[in-house]
Amino acid sequence: MRQTDRRTASHGRQSGVEEHKGHKTLAAIMVIVLIVIVLGGLYILNSEGKINIKWLDGVDRQLSEQVTPVPAEMSEEFTIEPEITPNSTPEPTEKVYIPDIGELQELPDPTIIALTDNKLNVEITAEVSAVNWDEYPDASYYVLAVYNSNYVEIQKDILWSNITEWQVPGFTSGKIILYVYKDKGEDGAADDEIIDIYAHEVLPVDGEEINFAPTKNKYYLLVDKSSFAISVFTYDETGEYNVLLYTFPCALGESDRMTALGTWEISSKGPWKLWSTGWYSPYYSRFTAGLYIHGAVYADADFSTLSPTSYEKIGTKATSGCIRTTVEGAEWIYYNCPAGTIIEIVDYSDLVVYPGKPAIDPDYPTWDPTDPNKPGN
Repeated sequence: MRQTDRRTASHGRQSGVEEHKGHKTLAAIMVIVLIVIVLGGLYILNSEGKINIKWLDGVDRQLSEQVTPVPAEMSEEFTIEPEITPNSTPEPTEKVYIPDIGELQELPDPTIIALTDNKLNVEITAEVSAVNWDEYPDASYYVLAVYNSNYVEIQKDILWSNITEWQVPGFTSGKIILYVYKDKGEDGAADDEIIDIYAHEVLPVDGEEINFAPTKNKYYLLVDKSSFAISVFTYDETGEYNVLLYTFPCALGESDRMTALGTWEISSKGPWKLWSTGWYSPYYSRFTAGLYIHGAVYADADFSTLSPTSYEKIGTKATSGCIRTTVEGAEWIYYNCPAGTIIEIVDYSDLVVYPGKPAIDPDYPTWDPTDPNKPGN
């Protein structure tokens, strides 16, 4: 009986040991599984707990190509130059809605607008007349309208409120009116209010031929994507845009969809476009939501801080949809192509040929070589 008890007890102890070993083995397996899960999670998730894009790259590459591109004003792409540090992006300011040309309210009758003394200064020259004014603190945007001596509208520009000077090509007599607008916070211009008006009139001299009354836009812009160029046409005696005036090189969207084919109108303009990255581009003219014609990329709102790489990429697919051109091209379009000027983007046109671009001056590598203010120009 005692032997049986001893055998039973011995067997019980052996079974307990084996059971304990089994538990240890199971615990080890669970630890290994847990380690695999944690390591896999660290690989799949980044430090912010979001899916690791590199891990998904092979999976979602085709899907990502179908995503609508972010507007260029939010993600203009370029290579940061090591010798230049851009300013940090400022804190967001009050959002202002700047209307397109087709959304503007009908302007008042120019014949009833009273002239204002010392508000709008106009300097007349043979080719370009200079207009300037003091910044209006409460302005959301300006509309500068130019009329000939018969009070027929010659051109109209929608300008951001930080602009205090403008150029009017070919103006010798007539009336220039600056409408100061306050945006009331709603999309569209229906609720916007004219809070002030500046007006200046230049009378024709004896014997001067009165400016003709234009029946259409003076210029027409044609972008050839295959040539990476934007050409400026004006009309001939038949009224067709058959006269080629200028061709400027340009960079276009990195994918074909980013700079889409179609016809648009120039609308609002500004001297420097501040991108979300803290970098700038000069002489921007908007032609559709989030897309602009503009100069290359700069570290500051200063023409001596060019990013050379952004200039070198003119003539390639390098933007997020904008049309990036030289200072020469961007400035010419900025001043000479008023709101409403047609811009057409096509895949190919035998009317447009890539004109090339001058090399960067090694003595001034952070200047656009086409900039008339570059030292040595």
